[in-house]
Amino acid sequence: MIGLTPDMARTVMRARNGLIQADKAEIARYLGYNLRDKRYDAVARRAAAEGWDAALAAYNKGRKEPLKKAQLIGRIVASYKDRALKYRARLIAENETITAMRAGRHEGFRQLVDGGTVSEDQIERSWDSAEDKKTRPDHLAMEGQKVEGLSTPFVAPDGSLLMFPGDRSLGATTKQTIRCRCFERVRIRYIR
Repeated sequence: MIGLTPDMARTVMRARNGLIQADKAEIARYLGYNLRDKRYDAVARRAAAEGWDAALAAYNKGRKEPLKKAQLIGRIVASYKDRALKYRARLIAENETITAMRAGRHEGFRQLVDGGTVSEDQIERSWDSAEDKKTRPDHLAMEGQKVEGLSTPFVAPDGSLLMFPGDRSLGATTKQTIRCRCFERVRIRYIR
């Protein structure tokens, strides 16, 4: 079961309360949410500008079963909440998939060492950040950080230890791992 984060739940409640009160500032904020259902934008704008009576009259015009204010707000909020849940589920899936991929890659190198194909001292790993405007400052600071072998963790500026980008096995915080797009470069020195 996946639920909303506390921040997402607060956003849903804030949107709901703003719509109930036809609060112009809160409705304007709601209209800026990327996850909103745009089919309800016109009714939300009208509620902010003219009040709920006018918004409901316009929305219900030509409908066989007109909705009451609470029903319509319920639909708007439920749609936003559903979209937020789908967004969160997608983020979790993406994050866990890339972390599993990184962990599998790291384990593959571990098996090379365990099998005697290479030794720990032949392996050099370096941190490669995405280096764009979305990259967290800590990971930009880690760009090019080198560690020897597979057992030495990378160290983030806040002291978090990571065996590879996205790794939480050594207690790294979610601040350092969630949606990380960095890459671990591995170099094997065959000749010393």
